[in-house]
Amino acid sequence: MERYAVAIVVGIAAGFLDRLIMLRSDYRFYPTYPHGYLTHLALGFIAAGLGAVA
Repeated sequence: MERYAVAIVVGIAAGFLDRLIMLRSDYRFYPTYPHGYLTHLALGFIAAGLGAVA
């Protein structure tokens, strides 16, 4: 079971960091307000979690 936990944590971290890098590198994806920035990162975290588990 511990093997799966490590794989899930690594997958979530990679997906979250990818989303953060994409927000910083592409000016079109910049949200205009801090709330939008937080929303994008939260959705990236959720998507990374689902992708790591599936």
